Amino acid sequence: MFSNHRMVPASLLLAFGLLIGGCGSGAPAETATGTNAGNSVASTQSAAQETNASTQEASKSEQPTTRVVSTAMGDVEVPAKPERVVTDYYLGHLLALGIKPVGTYGLFMQSPYLKGQIEGITDVSDNVEAILALNPDLIITGDAKKYDTFSKIAPTVLVAAKSNVREEVKTIGHMVNKEAEADEWLTTFNKKIDPAKERISRILGEGDTVTVFAGGIMKLVTLYGNAYTGRTIYGELGMPMQEKVKRDIDPKVGWIDVSSEVITQYAGEHIFMAVDLKAESFDYKNDPIWGTLDAVKENRLYEIDGFQYYFSDPISIMGQVQDLADMMEERTIANKSR
Repeated sequence: MFSNHRMVPASLLLAFGLLIGGCGSGAPAETATGTNAGNSVASTQSAAQETNASTQEASKSEQPTTRVVSTAMGDVEVPAKPERVVTDYYLGHLLALGIKPVGTYGLFMQSPYLKGQIEGITDVSDNVEAILALNPDLIITGDAKKYDTFSKIAPTVLVAAKSNVREEVKTIGHMVNKEAEADEWLTTFNKKIDPAKERISRILGEGDTVTVFAGGIMKLVTLYGNAYTGRTIYGELGMPMQEKVKRDIDPKVGWIDVSSEVITQYAGEHIFMAVDLKAESFDYKNDPIWGTLDAVKENRLYEIDGFQYYFSDPISIMGQVQDLADMMEERTIANKSR
């Protein structure tokens, strides 16, 4: 180590002598040498950049462009990063994951909770030619009967409807390679759902049950379980269902039609009645049947818009939850001031 240090000054003197000699002769050797050195450095940098670019391109080319997912119809090879997705029922689920599909069924674009998020999406409404024209690279369907037709157009995954929207989001997140986005959305969802559930729990008395009807004062009304209009109320907010409703509604169907003459057997302490709010409102207190219910007598029957609460995608449910909690709180305050 020490001998190397002693040798450095001698080498420096030798180099300095050569430099002086070059200057004394007036030869352009230094300039030429400097230019060559600069060119050499530039050439080395360029080569390094080209090598780096080639490495990045190779890395990109090595990344798989497809992946295999397990579905109810077996394993399906799908794009690793789908860019032109078509769906029938799962518009809101895809939007929640940050994917705007190129096509979907027009009905699901009518949810008021999706306003401002659907521009540019084509209404394919069960039209195979319209789906073909969009040249999709992935189709996500909830209809097993359409699976074979859709799978002839593009890779297709069948996602069966679940009773819990969280499971649907996680399943679809896996299908489109957006697991992280699904987890992030579920965290946000729970942060909004949990406070609403707490607000509602303070309104419901001990042992209170909730019933969901549709139709208003009619001879035949629809009674909902944990599906359609009842999904947010029972499935997400966890409001207690009346026992006879549990017994009589097949969970695979989610609803039944009942005569108004037997509604007293199904009515809970709180009732949600789905109607066309733009055109309908009923006088329940003066009806000979509805007027006998405690929910009506105590002003705990809430008319809700049936179309607005039809939608059960995650974004719509999140909005419905807030609306329901607000509605029940406002009614409770109004009842106390009577």
